[in-house]
Amino acid sequence: EGRMELTWGLRRVMDGQLAPHPPVDEYPNPDYQELSTPNDVLTWLANNPSVLAIDTEGSVAHPWCLTAAHTPGSARLIDAKNRRLVGLLNEYIADADPLVPMHWAAYDLEVLTTMRVSVRRIADTMLQAYELGPHFSQAL
Repeated sequence: EGRMELTWGLRRVMDGQLAPHPPVDEYPNPDYQELSTPNDVLTWLANNPSVLAIDTEGSVAHPWCLTAAHTPGSARLIDAKNRRLVGLLNEYIADADPLVPMHWAAYDLEVLTTMRVSVRRIADTMLQAYELGPHFSQAL
C-alpha cells in the first residue's frame, strides 16, 4: 500500500500535476563544537538531558571520536584520546541513564566499549527504519 502511494505521488510530480517539495533545512546554521575541557562537558550537560543521541567515528580498534546531541541543530564532539572528557560523559550516562538513539547501535556500542563508555538504554534508528519495510530508506 505504501509503495503504491509513493508511486502515485511520483507519477503526479512527473506529470506536472504536483510540484515537488524539496526538504527544508530547519537548522541552516547548526551549532557544532568540540568539547575540550571538563567545564565544557559539565556546562553542556547542565540541563540534564533525558535523550542523548550518540555516534562514533573511527574503528573498534582505533576510535577517533564520539559525537553527541541533545538539542536539534546542535552537537558536540569529544576526542577519543581525551579520557577525562570521555569519562565525564560516561559518568553522566551512568547517573542520568538517558535514552541514547544511535544509527546501527551494534557497531557504535563496540566502539563505545573500546572508549569505556557504557550505555543501558538505546534506540537503534537503523533497526526502526527496517521495521518500516522495504519501501522506506534505511540510509541516514
